[in-house]
Amino acid sequence: IARKNQVITSTATNGDNVVNGATATGSAAIVDPLDPQAVWQEQLKSEEVQEVRREIIQKYLSMGIDQQKAEQDVDAFLSDREKSLQYLEMRRYAAAQADELGPDFFLQLLGAFLLGLFANVGVKYLSAYKSVYPDGNGPIPFL
Repeated sequence: IARKNQVITSTATNGDNVVNGATATGSAAIVDPLDPQAVWQEQLKSEEVQEVRREIIQKYLSMGIDQQKAEQDVDAFLSDREKSLQYLEMRRYAAAQADELGPDFFLQLLGAFLLGLFANVGVKYLSAYKSVYPDGNGPIPFL
């Protein structure tokens, strides 16, 4: 029986245990939500963190570091809650900014460019019109 402030995993249809949306392995686990280290250990098993782990290991391997050393360094980095949370937050922020650069963004840039172009041409036309017709007796009476 769990205390009321504990989270008990439920078994998904594929047989994996799930805690707050993060996939866990093994039998039903009880995580105290007030214990940040236990919550972080469960979050380390999430798909996002595992994807980050694979990417960082790939970067290590591309630099010529062997697999075992790469896994040790990455696991040490990810087990440091402060550093890895900061890295994950920066990664989420970069992904969110990349998502904002959709076709709407370029249409906004085009609209702003055209608005600036027409405003610039209009001001120059008005200035030229005023210099040609300084007394206001030109073909356009309201200018």
